[in-house]
Amino acid sequence: MISILFVLCTGMFRSASTWSFNICKTILSNKQTLCSEFNQSVQTVYSEKVNSYDNILLKCHNIDGFGMSLIKNNSVKVIHTYREPLAAISSGLQTFKDLEFENIIVQVKIGLELMEVIRKCDNVLTINYDEIINNPKNVIKKISTHLGYDLKNEDIQNINSQFKKDKIKKITKYISKNNKNVIDIGFSMYDKNTLFHKNHVLNNIIEWKEFLSNEQKQKAIASLQPFVDKTGSILENIEIDEEAIIDKLKKLAESSRIVNSVEQKKLDEISDETKKIIDDTYMKILGRHVDDFGLTDFAPLLEKGKINQQEIGDKLKKSAEYSIIVNSVEQKKLDEISDETKKII
Repeated sequence: MISILFVLCTGMFRSASTWSFNICKTILSNKQTLCSEFNQSVQTVYSEKVNSYDNILLKCHNIDGFGMSLIKNNSVKVIHTYREPLAAISSGLQTFKDLEFENIIVQVKIGLELMEVIRKCDNVLTINYDEIINNPKNVIKKISTHLGYDLKNEDIQNINSQFKKDKIKKITKYISKNNKNVIDIGFSMYDKNTLFHKNHVLNNIIEWKEFLSNEQKQKAIASLQPFVDKTGSILENIEIDEEAIIDKLKKLAESSRIVNSVEQKKLDEISDETKKIIDDTYMKILGRHVDDFGLTDFAPLLEKGKINQQEIGDKLKKSAEYSIIVNSVEQKKLDEISDETKKII
């Protein structure tokens, strides 16, 4: 067995990356000190905690420049989950009903871009969502081997039993404000240890082929180029501008902390009214709910009258995330213009 210092659980939106995070956490917690959390800033966690723990486990969807360097230099282990893009989009629409269709596409594409950049690295294990659903014990074995552990069949069975769908539903069922391990961020609540949120596993989910309209399918396929074929399935060995993708991912990671405020407040100290104002602004500008970083950055400024809702929106419009969303929407509009119209213009 080798000593694992740093592990990243990345993954496409709605591809079971939280499940893989919990599998890794269970394996790495065995008789060793472990720091495990969700954090987009790999560099911050590395610099602050690398000398204090035997193992560090991060869940993140964007990779900062430091994190990308660790991956390329084989200095970190990566578990990256993915699934059929149209299925991920459908799942996102059914789970997060307030998210705009176009913004979910952007999130899914980020997962495809990251996978294409890192998938050929020896320290990266890519896992298909379908395999997690159909053969989870085999996936657990793959993960443990990737992390340098040789688990017994009994151990694999025990871990699998802990994180079956019905067990996850039970975990999320009891997520409430009264639980000290639950983080209430206004629009939702999640367990800070497992990162499962209240509606993490849906009941009676509709298959993507039935849920998505033909128009939605075609728009998604067009927006996900060049990573998918005409049916929406993932393509391999495509030509990409790797430097451009890495630069985009770095900007997105950096934009998770738009305001460099030293006035940090714990999430449970932020009023529901303040959370709602900030969350509403994120939904309006970025088409998604606010994350922990946004809350802890903007809340103290808002409550002390140093910033108002309009100014929060203005700052979000200057972020890399907003610029990527706008460019994606504008490109989609251009793609919808007929060749004949383009020629006339």
